Amino acid sequence: MIKDNNDDISSAISVIAEVTNSDSDKIDSNGSNIIPILPLRNMFLFPSAILTVSVGRDSSLRLVRKAMKNKEIIGVFCQLKSDTEEPGLHDLFSVGTSAKILRVFELPDDSTTIVLQGIERIRIKELQQTRPYIKGTVEPLAEAMPEAEDTEFNALLSNVRHDAVQLFNMTEPHGETSLAIKNIDNDYTLINFICSNIK
Repeated sequence: MIKDNNDDISSAISVIAEVTNSDSDKIDSNGSNIIPILPLRNMFLFPSAILTVSVGRDSSLRLVRKAMKNKEIIGVFCQLKSDTEEPGLHDLFSVGTSAKILRVFELPDDSTTIVLQGIERIRIKELQQTRPYIKGTVEPLAEAMPEAEDTEFNALLSNVRHDAVQLFNMTEPHGETSLAIKNIDNDYTLINFICSNIK
């Protein structure tokens, strides 16, 4: 029997996505995009990041198994309140992230852990169903990045990178996260990676 436990973080460390997203993974900005919605408690998934999540609710498990089987893109949204058992539209943050389910692990203790890869920011507009799991209409959100020659932005990002490296050097014994931050050369990925790992 599937246990109706809380969804929670199995591993709170986000890593850089090793799988490249293609244009076919992105939400159509001109279409009516109805996708499965996975509500999470107390955490966010960012674009370009990979996150490991422990899934417990029956509805979430049904969604994961169906989406993995059909290779569907899903929407990942954080709940406003972690103790809401059956979230509706107004129980979720309006902005989330579209994602792929890369792996599903059925563990010996009957728990299920999944690995998600963030794709792009999306906004949820309305719900189309809540049973057996949530489906909703979403739209992609355009990302605005400064020009490469923007000296103020480059200076700010350099300071953020430096401070993040210092932070993780103090909190991690082996410095894997700070090493990753030093080696990310894409500004968009760097910002999302730092946001994913700062608790």
